[in-house]
Amino acid sequence: MVDWKLIWKSVVLFFNKVIVFFKNYGIIILMGIGIFYLFLLARKNKNEYNELLKRFQEQISKHNQEIDSLQKNHEQEVLKYAEIEKKYNETLQNIQKQYDNSLLQLDKQKKNELHKIVEQYNDKPEELAKQVSTLFGLPIQKQ
Repeated sequence: MVDWKLIWKSVVLFFNKVIVFFKNYGIIILMGIGIFYLFLLARKNKNEYNELLKRFQEQISKHNQEIDSLQKNHEQEVLKYAEIEKKYNETLQNIQKQYDNSLLQLDKQKKNELHKIVEQYNDKPEELAKQVSTLFGLPIQKQ
């Protein structure tokens, strides 16, 4: 069975990663072009090149931190969803057991009542049919 909620959470995680990627690497791409420009035109000034390289590395570390944070949040949501599903299944099983037990008790009660009715109306088949039909909710069929 396909669990659409879990698939939706994975899709949202993917798009969040894409947004973070473009948010961080869009600037990095521009910085890369600037570094290339500085490298070609201003090779003599190594200080600016080193500063741009340092900013580039800072952007990469920020990007990795945001991706890690998104991944942790996604894992927490998946665990929370799994816990909810587990509680749901346990509750459903408990309800099913209670229902089965109450149905068993009801069957025993109906059997006892049926036994009393048969003893009481043994000589009167029409009355017996009426009582059984009211006990079990069945229509009376005349022959």
